[in-house]
Amino acid sequence: MVTDVALDSKKANGLVEDPFVDASGQPDSAPRFWDAFKVSKEQIDGEIDRLKSLPRPANGRRRSYIVHPQSDRNSITPGLRATIEVVMPGEVVETTANNSSSVAICIEGQGRALIDGKAFDMTRHDTLSVPNMASQSYASTGDEAYVRLVFSDAPILEYLRALYVSDGVGTGAAASAEPIEHKRDPMADFIYPMPTGGGALKTYHAFIDPEVVEQSAHLWKWEEVKTFLNDMDKNTKDLRAAIITMYWNPKTGRTHGSTNTITAWMSGGVDPNWTGKKWDMARSHRHNVTAMNYAIAGNWKTIVEREEISWGPGDLVLTAPAWAAHSNGRFDREAYTFAIQDNALLAAMNSTILQEYVNRPVIHLGARPGFEA
Repeated sequence: MVTDVALDSKKANGLVEDPFVDASGQPDSAPRFWDAFKVSKEQIDGEIDRLKSLPRPANGRRRSYIVHPQSDRNSITPGLRATIEVVMPGEVVETTANNSSSVAICIEGQGRALIDGKAFDMTRHDTLSVPNMASQSYASTGDEAYVRLVFSDAPILEYLRALYVSDGVGTGAAASAEPIEHKRDPMADFIYPMPTGGGALKTYHAFIDPEVVEQSAHLWKWEEVKTFLNDMDKNTKDLRAAIITMYWNPKTGRTHGSTNTITAWMSGGVDPNWTGKKWDMARSHRHNVTAMNYAIAGNWKTIVEREEISWGPGDLVLTAPAWAAHSNGRFDREAYTFAIQDNALLAAMNSTILQEYVNRPVIHLGARPGFEA
């Protein structure tokens, strides 16, 4: 668990002096969004080379966090952490189980991930989701280092002081325990509708023994995703509907996640109508979903609050800080970019706000009808 220095102002019986902040007359206000920023391919490659040069650490993990300058918790956005993980040829690395989830894209080499006992073979640009409390091990299966760019929701749990890290390594007690026979108490599903007000009551059984929704790892093979994108009809009013695909875990349902908090996407393909005369930019819009992009191929440009950032293969860019007006586009007939967003988390919180047209009202996605592409 995350711990802080104990309070030095605590009084007898847990009391503290003056715990109140007067907010009378103060309007509610949202925090300012973080600035857009770019980590170049050269920077990432240099850090990968540095990690490769290190002697094997005691726990086997050669890794570096990619940290936004405005972060105070080694994160790349307020809620997500980006990590470069390197496994050298012939090595196997086991990680400690914890209650965060993650999505990783292989950016170099090839390897095998063993998640809760199930093997997933990854090559360049394949993407793997890992559920909470999963046992994990990673092995390089080629002659080169196996390198993953990993995105995790750990900063959210750290902020809530809710991150749990197992005492065990590898398989861990949670994943390896022998199944035991269990019968749910019928009171776990009991519902008492309130006579007035529209709410209901449930018993404590519902909290301690909820309905189980088993989560598992999922693998999206790059070549299969690429084929899907290029088979989509590009003759559409809004090209985004034909060049953007979501990496969906069916167990997340309408919140549309790769995990319960993180959604991965791939955008791009071959545009048969490409003229090559100018940047193909989407209209400026904004949402409280944070988005990052890692370019796979082609030249890209982002305009965030009038700041222009150009990026290409191997660059990682915070292209859409939450609620910042932004527009993305490309300058090549064939281009691809991998994206990570926290929209599954916001959808689960019923908190997704989108302004697709900056001169029109916002849309409360999921609680109200959306819009047509």
